[in-house]
Amino acid sequence: MECSERSLHHFSLKVVFDPKRNGLEETVNFPIDVGTVIAGRYRIVEYLGSGVFSRAVQCFDMRTGTMVCIQI
Repeated sequence: MECSERSLHHFSLKVVFDPKRNGLEETVNFPIDVGTVIAGRYRIVEYLGSGVFSRAVQCFDMRTGTMVCIQI
């Protein structure tokens, strides 16, 4: 499929950062708290587990009304 044949979509995502941190600190984990809203759309419902480099949470997509899994 060539690029001219497919339709691409995008969404706005506010990036929040601390200019005094570079991401190489000992801990850079996003705090996972039930009820926190991610990107103004996904409300954390449950912490599912973690792997080597990420954690998974179950979220409610407030736009579509469905449950999704997000890797952080």
